[in-house]
Amino acid sequence: MGFKVLNGTLAVVRDEPEKLSSGGIVLTTDEHLPVGEVIGLGEYDLDSKGNKVEWDIEVGDRIVWGTFSGQTFEHEGKTVLVLKSEDVFAVLEDEDEAEEAE
Repeated sequence: MGFKVLNGTLAVVRDEPEKLSSGGIVLTTDEHLPVGEVIGLGEYDLDSKGNKVEWDIEVGDRIVWGTFSGQTFEHEGKTVLVLKSEDVFAVLEDEDEAEEAE
């Protein structure tokens, strides 16, 4: 069974936090920045007045959002988070994309 993301909301699969540092040291804290990949968008976004606007985000983008934002559910063995577009703080760029933009 699939699901349809409603307008003004997006679906994200959260990245799993690293359990080891790059040097192989075991990390003991679970505090980390909420980051994940967008897997679905409503047909359009909504501005602060409820007007239809185009998305600034695309499926496949990696985003950062507020720690306590959204609602989760299980779908096909993955935990999916549904967020309002206003809860998204940033779209992460690949290093290659950032260099091309400069």
